[in-house]
Amino acid sequence: ADGGGEAVVALLSKADAEAGKGLFTKCKACHTIEKGKPKGVGPNLFGVVNRPKASSEGFEYSAAMKAKGGDWTFADLAAFITNPKAFVSGTKMVFNGLPDHQDTANLIAYLAQQHEPPVELPK
Repeated sequence: ADGGGEAVVALLSKADAEAGKGLFTKCKACHTIEKGKPKGVGPNLFGVVNRPKASSEGFEYSAAMKAKGGDWTFADLAAFITNPKAFVSGTKMVFNGLPDHQDTANLIAYLAQQHEPPVELPK
């Protein structure tokens, strides 16, 4: 029911952030990740782990994303990255998702590093 979120979270302790950085090239079409960089087609993702959903300054989020509420926990990021439209029906994100749980865990490990201070992954 959580869209693979818990399955991905279980893989985070052994996730490979370097592999995740490689996967992030798919995201760069729409997202920036460097601190202080302006948004792209999508919001800047620096510091996204644990920040409130729909909170990146200057980005116009969909009504569906604004209504989702809560913070971007590891499990929520995992469910969203695995299948964006299933997690937030009505999202503006056109990416279809990363079906492979290990890929998603690696990508989240990379996102967790792009943060001040880096977010610790679950053990």
